[in-house]
Amino acid sequence: MNKKWLAGGVLIILLLAICSVYIFIPSTIASSVYMPVKCPVDAAFRVVSQKDVWERLAAESQGRSSYRLRNIFFRQVALTGGGDSSKADALTILPVPSVDSAILRWSFVRKAGANPFKRINQYRQIGEDKNEVRVVLNFLHAYLEKNENVYDTPVKDSMLQDTAMVTIRWESDQYPSPDSIYARVDMMRKYIKEEGAQITNYPMLNVVRGKNGRFRNMAAVPTDRLLKGRGMIFPSRFISWKILTGEVRGGETIVEKAIAGLSKYATDRQHTAMAIPFQFLVTERNREPDTLKWLTRVCLPVN
Repeated sequence: MNKKWLAGGVLIILLLAICSVYIFIPSTIASSVYMPVKCPVDAAFRVVSQKDVWERLAAESQGRSSYRLRNIFFRQVALTGGGDSSKADALTILPVPSVDSAILRWSFVRKAGANPFKRINQYRQIGEDKNEVRVVLNFLHAYLEKNENVYDTPVKDSMLQDTAMVTIRWESDQYPSPDSIYARVDMMRKYIKEEGAQITNYPMLNVVRGKNGRFRNMAAVPTDRLLKGRGMIFPSRFISWKILTGEVRGGETIVEKAIAGLSKYATDRQHTAMAIPFQFLVTERNREPDTLKWLTRVCLPVN
């Protein structure tokens, strides 16, 4: 009799245990992991929407992450991992009151199935999945907080002091070559010397492609005082203003990407451009044939 009661008690306990699995572990398990990041919401979304970022993550995590970009929505990307069809993950970029920050929310859903033992195993697996997600979020946190990864140049806020300069404007069918730029720079340098003035900074350049396909170019040389100008050389002045700056090495394509990055940085932080972007030509380009060695400081005046 005691054995029957014992067997019945064990059976009841087993049934209660199985029932508790179905009660406390649902057939579909959902969870989320959050991480704040100092990067504007739209900038963060642009980055996580790029396929190569996830490929880089997979390579640098040394097998700890195998997530791939599957689909793109508004401020959210859908992800797959390791060929596991049961994984349905989404990374959402959430806005916060500060315009230069956001929150990364990683949400994932796992199908536990009908088998109670599989449900228990899947519930345990959630902990491992969260650890993998944290690896991914730590990588994204470090990646997004470096301006050069987001804007193609390390952007800094600075102030440009009141600056006098002389300028030459011209148009061309092609992006201006180093020889064409420095022919005009040298012309201005000669004029400045003849006027007994001093050069105070690197030559400046602005290039804009017009609707007709031609390039409108302006070269300038900063001086210690305002000059009158002569011929095609005109005086100008840059008033003291806040500027965004960055430095890059490379040719015109890299420089133009960096200038576009400054514009995105300004937009992401709700700044307004107050003047045209320009370059400080740190390297004398006509004396250095290797464009990879050209050092350029890009600038954008903002409010």
